[in-house]
Amino acid sequence: MNPHLTRIEQHPTPTIPYVLFRLAESVYGLSVAHLREIVLLPELTPVAQQAPWVVGLINLRGSIVPVIDLELRCARGPGRYTIDDNLLILEDGDRQMGVIVNEVMGVHIVFEDQLKPTDNHGSASSFTPHLAQIDDNIVLILDIERLMSSSIEEASEMTPTAAAVDFMRETTTEDQAELRERAERLMPPVGDRQSVDFIPMAVVEIADEAFGLEFEFVREFFEARQVTPVPCCPPHIIGNVNLRGEILTLIDIRQVLNLPSQQVRTSGKVVVVKTEDLEVGVLVDRLYDVVYVPTTDIGPIPSGIAGRGYVKGTAAWHDRMMSVLDLPTLFHLDNWLVDEEAGRIG
Repeated sequence: MNPHLTRIEQHPTPTIPYVLFRLAESVYGLSVAHLREIVLLPELTPVAQQAPWVVGLINLRGSIVPVIDLELRCARGPGRYTIDDNLLILEDGDRQMGVIVNEVMGVHIVFEDQLKPTDNHGSASSFTPHLAQIDDNIVLILDIERLMSSSIEEASEMTPTAAAVDFMRETTTEDQAELRERAERLMPPVGDRQSVDFIPMAVVEIADEAFGLEFEFVREFFEARQVTPVPCCPPHIIGNVNLRGEILTLIDIRQVLNLPSQQVRTSGKVVVVKTEDLEVGVLVDRLYDVVYVPTTDIGPIPSGIAGRGYVKGTAAWHDRMMSVLDLPTLFHLDNWLVDEEAGRIG
């Protein structure tokens, strides 16, 4: 087996992938099984405050989704939000709910034996019965089924009003227009809405270009802090990183995508990609969103686009064009592998 591209072995203890996010001074985790998508905070339709933690509604492709302030729901007082925040769309069976967060920190694999019971009691701990130490953070693990059942049932009789959502009153006219545009992008497409399929994608930036990575090939995200260089390797192999006791190889895909080369950083955001042939970490400049892209919105590949041979289409993402990478084709290339004796591209 090639020592530079070691697959991650299964840990004997069951593992659960969690999305980590920061809200005020706390870090939370929720199972990816309950996460439908991540979007930039849109304009909310205000609702009568029968339950103070429900701060508005959104129209998510024809479904009316309540949005809650988790700080209020946990009896900590109202959260402070800005146009730069994200909205997590949560799902439990046929129920959906939005939660506003200040920062999405990525997806992390947590071993089941890392979960410890929360010591404190009260409203907050009823929704966070467990915690875990992940890197340098104490993470409160949300019980999404409990959170959604209590929050949605109590808010089910709410109706829209003309009142403004408090935290949006301080935004500028330009910010309000941006929030409204985001909300409109979440609404159902014109035409036969029932027949439209959606593809979940992680949106990343590499060398100032936006790329969509189909989520079925994305295992997790993490922040690389210490990378061990591997001698006698081609430039696209950055090095190895210890990911919870297992060795993962980090690679740079700029060259194969015909992107401008620069001094490769040995730390930063990493997307762990797993295809039939390979499991590697891809160093990216930024991680933006996890979004659902309608298949009808994926268009042809313009001439001259970066990495044209490994792009399956393009789609609009906010005010930019996003290239949807064909990850199985990209990582099926022989030259990702290393001749372990000669230390050269195979």
